[in-house]
Amino acid sequence: MALIFITGNSHSAAMRKGLSLLEGDLHQLASTVRFEIFGLGSDFALDDGFFREAGKYLLLNSGHLHEARFTRLPPDPMPFACGFCLPQWHEFSWSASWKLEAGGSPINTPYAEISAVQMRKAFETKKRHSLRALVYLKEQRHNIFAIECPYPFKHRTDSDSWDLPTVLAADNFCRQLFRSICKESGMPLVRVPEHCLDGDGFMKPEYSAGKDDKFHGNAKFGETMLREILKMDCVIDGVRE
Repeated sequence: MALIFITGNSHSAAMRKGLSLLEGDLHQLASTVRFEIFGLGSDFALDDGFFREAGKYLLLNSGHLHEARFTRLPPDPMPFACGFCLPQWHEFSWSASWKLEAGGSPINTPYAEISAVQMRKAFETKKRHSLRALVYLKEQRHNIFAIECPYPFKHRTDSDSWDLPTVLAADNFCRQLFRSICKESGMPLVRVPEHCLDGDGFMKPEYSAGKDDKFHGNAKFGETMLREILKMDCVIDGVRE
């Protein structure tokens, strides 16, 4: 049986909820695949550093949600494949007080302007621990893949400070950074399917965790991403065995 282990930030919770919606399909696959999903904590926790490198593994520091279940990545017993939910970039891109045109050039705003190069440097510095964890595990030849978080939800843009095109430009800028980093390191990436987006490029509301939750997807989103994982080349061989 192929064990597919999923961890990372708080977006892993949507996939845990989505497991119940996959029960019928997983029953048919019960002899070949099993999911285990445990989050490490919030992005704030992961930004502070959460591991140390130890040979082929990452030993996890105390103070995270994993403590009662596992102490290293990949965990023991070794999974067939390990998925890592990518850090949240929406909050970071907005809190950086910047705006970009669709082409990526700074425009005049009341906010501090920074160039695309400065934005990438700031982003990679803040998210360096999560990025290093992914790249290190890939360097150790583990079967690991990354998982995108949801696109922005329109109800997230409830401030007069941000217009919809600006929110999408900020999100797309940071999303493309992650995609390029995954590509450069040979990391398979599970992308959010286009059918989850509305005509403007925002997440459809039926995938939202709720009106008061500005970032996370719900069980339906989690189910969707699990189905995408089962299509991945790095996973499907284990499912077929």
